[in-house]
Amino acid sequence: MGVRLASLTEYSQSTVLHIQGRNVTVRDLVAMVRNKLGGGHYDPVERKKWQKDLLRISDALFIAHQKALNHVMKQILTGILEALDGKIGV
Repeated sequence: MGVRLASLTEYSQSTVLHIQGRNVTVRDLVAMVRNKLGGGHYDPVERKKWQKDLLRISDALFIAHQKALNHVMKQILTGILEALDGKIGV
């Protein structure tokens, strides 16, 4: 079984979490962190239901001894940095 590299578009559309019946994609999660949690600016209002659900349960949901939201964001960033390293030697 080999490794298949996905395009950035394909990767951004992949599911990383499933919250209250909704698939959350890489793009969804990155946009939420950037637009709602202070990555670009902090916006405590106008959150979608899945965003409210994720934040509500994130303190109790752990993956590999890390809060789920932190773990998934770390995995996304690690994957992107590894892809860049393989392509341009960063």
